[in-house]
Amino acid sequence: MSRPKGIIETKPRRPRIKQRKDKGKKRKKYRGKPCEHKPRKYYNKKIGNKKDFWMWLWWRKKMSKDGRKNWKSWLRPKLYTEVTDWNSVKPMRVPFPQINTKTKIENFVANRCWEGKWIVMGGCNAKTKGHFKPVPICTIVVKETSKGNVGRIIDNKRLSKYSWFYKN
Repeated sequence: MSRPKGIIETKPRRPRIKQRKDKGKKRKKYRGKPCEHKPRKYYNKKIGNKKDFWMWLWWRKKMSKDGRKNWKSWLRPKLYTEVTDWNSVKPMRVPFPQINTKTKIENFVANRCWEGKWIVMGGCNAKTKGHFKPVPICTIVVKETSKGNVGRIIDNKRLSKYSWFYKN
């Protein structure tokens, strides 16, 4: 803890060393039954053998008036007014050359989706129960113009992490 300004200390402060007491120990029992300690599994990453990308698009839309009324009146001003419709477009496999630059991914989403805000979701290497974890890659706003739909990336979350992005 920092010292308040102008304080006179009568005793020297005791040094606080934070350290876990259970460091290096394993639980022997859980709910009265002995635990099985299995060796940790390490998985190899799949690198370099993929030709397409598994992605799907989630639509961000305004919350309906009925939806807002379901919340308590004192919580309504603090609510986030957008909700995600994750079932709006089915998942698709996209070859990397179709989406490997910023303009290509904007055009790809604009050609397949209607006007609104879209979250491009992809897969992660996390080991979950279903062996797949959806993660947001970027957010694209699609607008209707006289020439057709036009997309623009407004929130780039993970595109720079992918090795296939920006490759020609």
